[in-house]
Amino acid sequence: MHESKQDEEFRSPLPEISGGTPLPPHQQLLTVAQTCRALRICRRTLHKWTEEDRILSSVKIGHAKRYVLADVLALIEEFKRRSVEKSISRISAFERVMKARLAREISKAA
Repeated sequence: MHESKQDEEFRSPLPEISGGTPLPPHQQLLTVAQTCRALRICRRTLHKWTEEDRILSSVKIGHAKRYVLADVLALIEEFKRRSVEKSISRISAFERVMKARLAREISKAA
């Protein structure tokens, strides 16, 4: 599968300190575009999450907004965790419904 230039840009080392040592995730900053790509959302949604919902905080550098890589990664992990929990909940609900149907079928047959 061919990676786009945007994917390569997101995966490339972000700000580096002198000596070529990458900064730790809690010090690396993402642009609005990089953050949108990482979260797979549009700019409007990112703005809403930042300004209205306070889901993700931003850092202002001059007129530019930046997002801390560690915060973005933590949000992605939280979304993954919630997705798994929701899937497990759906499976459990499905199992309860199927068990109830099976019990009704058994009682009808008896």
